[in-house]
Amino acid sequence: MFEIATFLSQFNGQAVLATVVVLFQFNCCFYTVPVGISTATTILIGNALAERNKSEVRSYMILATVNTLASSTLIAVCFYFLRHPLGSLFTSSLDVLDKFTSCIWVVLIQMPFDHLQTVLSRGILIAFGRQRFIAISLALVCYCIATPLIVVFVFYTDLGPTGILLAFVVFAVLNSISGAVKIATLSIDKEVERSDWRARESAGPGIADDLIGSDHCSMNEKTPLFGARSRWEMNERKVLILLGSELVFLGLMTYLSMINF
Repeated sequence: MFEIATFLSQFNGQAVLATVVVLFQFNCCFYTVPVGISTATTILIGNALAERNKSEVRSYMILATVNTLASSTLIAVCFYFLRHPLGSLFTSSLDVLDKFTSCIWVVLIQMPFDHLQTVLSRGILIAFGRQRFIAISLALVCYCIATPLIVVFVFYTDLGPTGILLAFVVFAVLNSISGAVKIATLSIDKEVERSDWRARESAGPGIADDLIGSDHCSMNEKTPLFGARSRWEMNERKVLILLGSELVFLGLMTYLSMINF
């Protein structure tokens, strides 16, 4: 989505393109914080699930959420007050600096939600093995909602970089809500049994026989992990179909943008 936004921003002028590039550079730097929290959260929750320690699982989920909101808010506030010297590190153009400082208020809204949705999905939900849900949610919000909004803001408004950032705000808010709702519907008791079943099945054939008939496992226990008609093979096809659909969509958006231009 960042590449799409950068590509489309050029149709609003070189100053808008330069502003978007500068903003995305800072976003990449700040994004390392939630990525680090996500990695730590996945490991801690995974270990707690393996130990069947339900109280620690809940504690790590709460701790990750609180730390993410606190760190992202602090970074956003510092970024706001240091916007002039930080912007000057990248450019001396007064036009770019003016556009850069004028849309910083959107960053104050976008950053906490962006960091939160990262930790909820890449940290907590991945620890529970919900990669499929994450992929579908991200694809739908990114390519069906946020990207069309970027196109609208670029070609049909005069908001410039502010409009592009607003599309990212929508993306982050919707993904945060999606992740929070999914987490709220999870049962820690069932997730502990599901994690135990997955660990035994991955260890080799026959080890998970006593758990094959468990009603608590939400996975398809009859589908093998490897070999013909395996989960790997089936998931690979789904990924290729999704990737092909995204490429077609990106090509269509590029074609439409060139027509409007």
